Amino acid sequence: MPLGIELVDLAQIAAGAPGAPPAVAQGTRALERVRSGGHVILIGALRPSQPEDRHEVVATMTVAIAAVSRSALPKASEEHDAEGNLTASTEVVELSDDATLVKRVSRESLGEGTEPVPMLVMQYLVRTRYGVLAMAFSTTHEGMFGEGGRKLFLQITKTGFIGEGPAPY
Repeated sequence: MPLGIELVDLAQIAAGAPGAPPAVAQGTRALERVRSGGHVILIGALRPSQPEDRHEVVATMTVAIAAVSRSALPKASEEHDAEGNLTASTEVVELSDDATLVKRVSRESLGEGTEPVPMLVMQYLVRTRYGVLAMAFSTTHEGMFGEGGRKLFLQITKTGFIGEGPAPY
């Protein structure tokens, strides 16, 4: 992980949040259902590693692998509400023959009776011999919407590994 950021199990954080709104419990149950699907490798929370800031999750990260054809990849699009206001935008960028970035910005409700908040999802899709490896980052944290967040997500994607530890050189 980049300096100053740690990755922790998202379910562990949610379970240790007494008094959290019901949406947290619902989200935790949904995560457990997804995790039991077999193709999900990791569901984690990115947060500052300094003890005084540990309560703040700046983004979530999900890593999964699946058999996905090129034609099934998301397409660039825009969504509007009944009044014509833009509610979501999806951008798709081919980074190479084997890597694609899907960036989605939308307004999402975090629970009944709450105002929608901006949500950024950046998903890196890398075709491998085992299927498509997807690393998805989601955030509602305003500080992560800019260049700093994009650089952090890209750095984690480029330097990440799957396994007990990195291979020695």
